[in-house]
Amino acid sequence: MMNTHYLKPALLAVLLSTSLTGCSGMGGAKGDDATQTKTEGAIGGALLGALAGGLLGGDAKSAAIGAAIGGGVGYLVGNEVAERKKQYANKEALIAGETRYTTKMLQETQSLNTQLSGDIRKYKKSISRLNKQIAKDSSKRATLKKQQAAVQKSHKNAKKALDAINQELKVSQTLYDETKKDSGKKNAANLKQWQKKISALKTQKVKLETNTNQLQAVSKTIAL
Repeated sequence: MMNTHYLKPALLAVLLSTSLTGCSGMGGAKGDDATQTKTEGAIGGALLGALAGGLLGGDAKSAAIGAAIGGGVGYLVGNEVAERKKQYANKEALIAGETRYTTKMLQETQSLNTQLSGDIRKYKKSISRLNKQIAKDSSKRATLKKQQAAVQKSHKNAKKALDAINQELKVSQTLYDETKKDSGKKNAANLKQWQKKISALKTQKVKLETNTNQLQAVSKTIAL
């Protein structure tokens, strides 16, 4: 039964590798900073990938595959962190720019969740009606199939959005943690505002997870 519910190594690495990604400062040469961040990201992803492979696959072969996949994912996150740092002249500009970006992601995710919640209510009502009608009128089957396709498409798009937000949260949190470590007490107020936006985005991510799961559940209620 366990195999039907596990997270694949790559996904596990995506969700967790921030916890092992090292913290590199804004100081020093940008090239050195980028290399350090990328390398630390790859190491973190590889370790988590190996752990996932060992736990889920139960053998050394699975652990090695997990390490390879996890290392690739970790490197991508580390690379994005390094690339984002390059866009700013100093820590103050980074904090302001990333706070704006996180705020934009937050607003878009809130809008998406509002839209999905409304769609889910409509889908449930429509499917319930069609499921009852189809027993008496077989012509409704075609309409129900279209409804099923719409729900499945909505679920697919919601899952893509969820994956993207998970990835963005990893990058944002890593950037925040590294910047805070290097700032000391400086920029404390602005850093606090940035963290609030990140926390709010995490809350919206959980809501998006719920909506994504509900869409999948709704699809399973279709009697075809």
